[in-house]
Amino acid sequence: KSGDQTVKDSIYSAYQMERIKQLASEVPSNNLVLERYNERKALKQLSQQRIKSWGNTVMGSRLKRLAATDERARLLELERQKQDREWAIVREKEREDAIARAKFLLRAEDPRVRTLHSQLLMSNVLQERDKQLVYKTRRGIAMKIHEKEETLKQRLQHLDAIEKEKEELQNAHAKRFNFAKDLRQEIAVRAAEREKLKKAEKEANTNHSGDIRKELQEKAKHNRENKAKEALEIDRTLIGQINEKKAIQEDLLVKSMELDDSNTRFNNMKNMFAEQKKKFAEQQASERMARYEVVAKLNIDANNEAKETRAKLLEAVTNAPSGIVRQIRDTDKINLKQQYLKEQEEFLRIHNEKKQKLLEAALEIKEKDRAKNIQEGELWKQEKEAAEERKKKTLLDIKAHHVEQINFNAVRKLEEKKKKLQQDAVAIERATKDNADFEEYASEMIRQWKADGKNVAPVLNTLEKERPGYVKKRPGMMKTEFDHFERLGFTVRWMPVDPILPPK
Repeated sequence: KSGDQTVKDSIYSAYQMERIKQLASEVPSNNLVLERYNERKALKQLSQQRIKSWGNTVMGSRLKRLAATDERARLLELERQKQDREWAIVREKEREDAIARAKFLLRAEDPRVRTLHSQLLMSNVLQERDKQLVYKTRRGIAMKIHEKEETLKQRLQHLDAIEKEKEELQNAHAKRFNFAKDLRQEIAVRAAEREKLKKAEKEANTNHSGDIRKELQEKAKHNRENKAKEALEIDRTLIGQINEKKAIQEDLLVKSMELDDSNTRFNNMKNMFAEQKKKFAEQQASERMARYEVVAKLNIDANNEAKETRAKLLEAVTNAPSGIVRQIRDTDKINLKQQYLKEQEEFLRIHNEKKQKLLEAALEIKEKDRAKNIQEGELWKQEKEAAEERKKKTLLDIKAHHVEQINFNAVRKLEEKKKKLQQDAVAIERATKDNADFEEYASEMIRQWKADGKNVAPVLNTLEKERPGYVKKRPGMMKTEFDHFERLGFTVRWMPVDPILPPK
């Protein structure tokens, strides 16, 4: 019943009904299978497109997650691109600053700019000097004012001191007058008291003169005893010092004797060693002389023996019979003569044979050389003609190459000239720009220096020297107030160029 209800409730379109009928009536084929596959694939893609927005499916959540990841990556990429653009701006700013700094350094290395800077520093120095002069002038004026004030103050103090001194002198004079008055009164009183004391002493001396004499004698005795004790102590101290000094001298004497004894033993040992060394040297010399004598004796014996042998041989030859010796000599001469004649004949025979062979060989070689010379002459003639042809061809090739090289050099020189003109134009343009920049920079610096109230005369003089076409004026080029030639009686300003020679 539920199936029937589903069929009743289902609604199909005309296309779907037509498709159902077609599928039910036709036999499946390969094209139909492919169409069904494509249809299912399209339906699947359509289904996937629909479920992209569904959050309760695996595919939908995965697509959302991938989309969120892509969005984060896109935002990160945008942020990275923004940072790259900002960093590029910073790098470009740093590059521009570096270029400006490099240009400033290059411009600072320019001799004109360096001269300008030096003159600007000179302006600073002149300004500082002017300030110092103003300060010195003001300080001198202030010092003079201060000195005058001090002088006036000292004069006033001196006058006050003089007034005080006058008052003190008057007071002192009054005090001295009062003191003299009191002193005269006191002298009179003391004179009266002294008269009274003298009378009293006379009376006392008569009573106590014996006691005073006894006391003085005891004091003198006590002083003599003290002096004797002090002298005894001094003698004891001196005796102790003398004994101590004697002990030190005796100790030094003993040590000196011991040192002399050791020196004596050392010198004795040294002399003994010297004697032993001398004896050993004499013994070696005597042994050496003995060896020389033995060797000389052996040589003398050998020479004597050789002399005896030569004398015996000479005596044997001298004492031999003269006839036997002469016969031996004649026989030897005959044998030698025959042997010489045989050798001479054999030599002449061999020499003639060799001479004949050499003559024949020379004739044969001469014929061969003649034929060879004729052949070589022909070859030389042919080679000479070929060499002349090659030379002519080479000269023609060289001439053609020279023409080509001349044309190439002309074109190259023309290109170099054009390139040089372009470089000169660029250099002139650059120099003009540098001059304009320098003038602008110098004008700006002069304007600033003038605004600061500094002396710019050195800078202006330097810029005048840097100006093209500047000629330094010498004293002779400057106009003077007086004409010294006319003043001295000269009619013209003429200076001889050639030396003036005396007349012949």
